[in-house]
Amino acid sequence: MPRWLARHGSEFDLVIGSRHYVLSPLLPLLRRHAARAHLVFDTVDLHHLREQREAELGGDPAQLRTAARTRRTELALIRAVDTTWVVSEAERKLLAEEVPEARVEVVSNIHEVRGHGPEWSQRAGLLFVGSYRHPPNVDAARWLVAEILPLVRARLPDVALHLVGGDAPEEVQAFGEVDGVRFHGYVPDLLPLLRGARVSVAPLRYGAGVKGKVNQALAHGLPMVATACAVEGMHLDDGRDVLVADDAPGFADAVIRLYEDPQLWLKLADGGLENTRRHFSTAGASATLRTLLDSLPGVQ
Repeated sequence: MPRWLARHGSEFDLVIGSRHYVLSPLLPLLRRHAARAHLVFDTVDLHHLREQREAELGGDPAQLRTAARTRRTELALIRAVDTTWVVSEAERKLLAEEVPEARVEVVSNIHEVRGHGPEWSQRAGLLFVGSYRHPPNVDAARWLVAEILPLVRARLPDVALHLVGGDAPEEVQAFGEVDGVRFHGYVPDLLPLLRGARVSVAPLRYGAGVKGKVNQALAHGLPMVATACAVEGMHLDDGRDVLVADDAPGFADAVIRLYEDPQLWLKLADGGLENTRRHFSTAGASATLRTLLDSLPGVQ
């Protein structure tokens, strides 16, 4: 990389580095060899915020120290680059307090609005999607299977939960042996499940950024029950676009209500599609990118 940048760095007008652990070691090289380039730090999510929430949930002092180190690294990068991208207005406001001098812009998830699929009566089951390499998804699956699903199945004994996602540890794979749980692992095409499930769930107890699993379901007209953490910064209103609950009984009640009420189901499907059109389609990101590109000298 040093030799390559020494030869080619002067060619660049814009360099985007995604995630702090990718950009941080490259920053001195980029400043030396790509001196005229505008440097963007694409946070993907604020990693220190996610790590801090995980540490607080588990009461782990070592994780709190790790989160503090990540925070120092991320804030130092934000001060050093020309522009920082975050995925939500909530994270932009947080950085406005932490690093008020920094240029921070929102470039969020981008999804194609797929519209309504099959109607309520043609669907069945619950759907949870997530890469299990990501610890918040493992925690969510554990909480979902151990505490939420039994409450749901006490009222809806035939309902099935579909767990989808790659890189699952043995613990998550073993959930497939639990009554009512179907573990799929990696699925190359999610469309049949997105069009077949009646309710999507996102029981994330910690995390940061904007959740692709939420965007994806709503963009396909699949209503969702989620925690406040899962919908943070996504402009989603409880009861209009999604149902929100943060404890197991409340979450289970919301799932049951949505599962059994076709009018509520259609209302949330419509609200989720409109939210995707307004906040997560190409138009919003295009405006931010055009403004940035127009500000670069010599870029047409």
